[in-house]
Amino acid sequence: MTKKGRGSRSIASAGRAIERRPGRPSPVAGVLAVIIGLSLAGCGRAVVLAGEPADVPTGEAPGVEGDASSDGTDVEGAEVEETTDGPPPCGNLRVDPGEECDDANDVPGDGCEPDCRFSCHADADCVRAGFSCAAARCDRVSFGWACGDVPATDGTPCDDGSDCTVEDSCRDGTCSGRVPMEAPRPLWPRNGAYTGTCRAVAVNDSLRPVFAWTATPPPGGCLAAAAYELQVDDGCSTPGFASCRFAGPEVDARGLAATEWRPAADLPVPCDTVRPVGRRYYWRVRACFDTACTPWSRVAYLEVGREPTDFDGDGYADAAVAALQVGSSSGAAHGALVIYAGSPEGPAVASPLILDPAGVTTTLRSAGYLAAGDSNADGFADLAVGDPDAELHGAVTVLPGSATGLSRDTAYALSNPWFDSTWGLGSALAWADINGDGFADLLGGAPDWHGAMTGTGIAFWLPGSAEGVEPDTGGWLEAGTDIPNADFGAAIASAGDLDDDGFGDVVVGAPGSGHGTARVYVFRGSAPRPSRIPALVVESALPDSWFPPYALSGAADLNGDRREDLLVGAPGAFCSHGEDCSSLGVAVVHLGDGTLLSTTPSAIQPCPDCPGASGGAQNFGGSLGVVTPPWTGDPAQVWVAAPEFTSDFDGSGRIFQLQVTTEGRLLEPGLAIPNPAEGPETTFGFGGAVVGDTNGDGWPDAVFGAMSYPNGCCPAEIVGRAWWFPGSPSGLPPAPARTLVSPFEPDEAKFGALVARAVY
Repeated sequence: MTKKGRGSRSIASAGRAIERRPGRPSPVAGVLAVIIGLSLAGCGRAVVLAGEPADVPTGEAPGVEGDASSDGTDVEGAEVEETTDGPPPCGNLRVDPGEECDDANDVPGDGCEPDCRFSCHADADCVRAGFSCAAARCDRVSFGWACGDVPATDGTPCDDGSDCTVEDSCRDGTCSGRVPMEAPRPLWPRNGAYTGTCRAVAVNDSLRPVFAWTATPPPGGCLAAAAYELQVDDGCSTPGFASCRFAGPEVDARGLAATEWRPAADLPVPCDTVRPVGRRYYWRVRACFDTACTPWSRVAYLEVGREPTDFDGDGYADAAVAALQVGSSSGAAHGALVIYAGSPEGPAVASPLILDPAGVTTTLRSAGYLAAGDSNADGFADLAVGDPDAELHGAVTVLPGSATGLSRDTAYALSNPWFDSTWGLGSALAWADINGDGFADLLGGAPDWHGAMTGTGIAFWLPGSAEGVEPDTGGWLEAGTDIPNADFGAAIASAGDLDDDGFGDVVVGAPGSGHGTARVYVFRGSAPRPSRIPALVVESALPDSWFPPYALSGAADLNGDRREDLLVGAPGAFCSHGEDCSSLGVAVVHLGDGTLLSTTPSAIQPCPDCPGASGGAQNFGGSLGVVTPPWTGDPAQVWVAAPEFTSDFDGSGRIFQLQVTTEGRLLEPGLAIPNPAEGPETTFGFGGAVVGDTNGDGWPDAVFGAMSYPNGCCPAEIVGRAWWFPGSPSGLPPAPARTLVSPFEPDEAKFGALVARAVY
């Protein structure tokens, strides 16, 4: 574009151009200098007047020659036309008097500005506010002088202009700062969490899991709200996922305002073609303010489209039920396992897999002898079976899962790796990834261990690996203070990730032997191993009463705040202040607080409809669990059994379903599930668990046993029986949908004494 001129006539238009000779001033130029004034086109303006040597800008840009010659021609060698009625035009590709340059365009910053002056005269003219990662320099260009940048050395302090960052510095020529806040912490799915089966994706969006994390507030002085970025990828590996770079994430969501988010489409997951169905995914999150972000969070992993008790990997949870005394009529009693494969109709009762024997104990101490977990991260659930009376000190057998299910042929035994003494090893079992490497680690209690005093108790952990449980490594957990007859390890459970650090935490129960002696111990997970000493000791909720914590719920968000809480069952608890109420029992809730657990219970729930001390023992809290799956984000419904509940029949048993509030209270009256057998002394509910989604409808189901169920003959044999209760959005039904008859009848097998729990 031609620039607007300041005059229209020139001497050239009168018929001739003024001749200039080298070394001699032009007489016309001298006249113009007087008329126009040297102030308009004097020395230092980069305009060469007659009789003047080549000029440079007044800014003294170093090391560059002048832009015009002493013969009066312009920079291209053309002769200069001189006007007679005003200044010459700007934009005619000539450096006329009063101009520093002329490139005949209106592009700013190209060396010659639209007013025919240089873009800069000195380095100081090139300093730009808020941009200090390039050394400003005034450089010679084709038509004048323009600002250029020389990148500053990485690490040079600078100012990125944002109030949300600190420690601004240069990197690759760009100024950026650090957000002085920690990365968000993943809350859900925690490491190893299950999002539900492939079989009901339309019901619970199991392939579109909700991701939740802690909020990151803006730094002081920063007015911008956090915008979160989330990545989900299946390309990481176990072990080693902690350093995954997320090279090709399936999800790369940005600009998220809330701290919860669900994908709009299913994650790619194989649900029909191969076993195991489902897929392990990995995720991370960070918070951004303006143009800077926090570091990425730690990497967490989850199981998408899978069930925690799916031993054959077909997408349906399987139910594992134990019988304690198979062959008792012949005098050679032993334990056995019965595995009911899941199906669209529920447990396949017509063709169960019978593992006889399978390392199952013959002496009942608790309902915690069975535990399901994935020790080798192959997608198939493995089953651990405890026998605390084996070889005096106890033993544990692990049955690995596979595409064909469980088998004795691949089972391996884990004996006491440290001492040969009476331990009761395997009295309680659980799984948790306590060292955060992606493999479930086996946890077990040995309450009979003798420390400095009799019956102190101890617990052990054995790490998982690609080959399964490592029998010769691991360690133990202890109370830290020897208490006689504490029975530390009589109950044990995964606590989830109470402090949001990526390591599974552990809770261990010590029932004690009298008033005020019962405790629950909390251990933090860490790498490469957890501490042997507890991080927190939760004293008895009833200090003036006996409060034996024989049942622990395990990892569960009870009040819907995305943090794991703990439900404790104390079936032998006295009702108040030392008064012996014949073991009525209580259930107690301790909420997670982001650090560990609150030591003050949010609820102490006695047996809802128990008849009182005059009715005899009820053992409310003898077994318990969580009905509501954690992916809903809602306050949970829980079930608590009173296997000695007395109603029309003494000791028939009853199960209570209670709703937890957002404050952690237990609401009653809830649903009461009566004993389907309607018989005395059948101990309905002693053995029982939420076993997972066995029918693939999107909701976890439960199996409850009555190990003392008689066969009706004379004399009656204690054959045992169990029932299947399908889950739904409203919880469990009041009556079972299917009966699991002991395959060992008429043998007095005590079938239904143990049921493997699903921990999501």
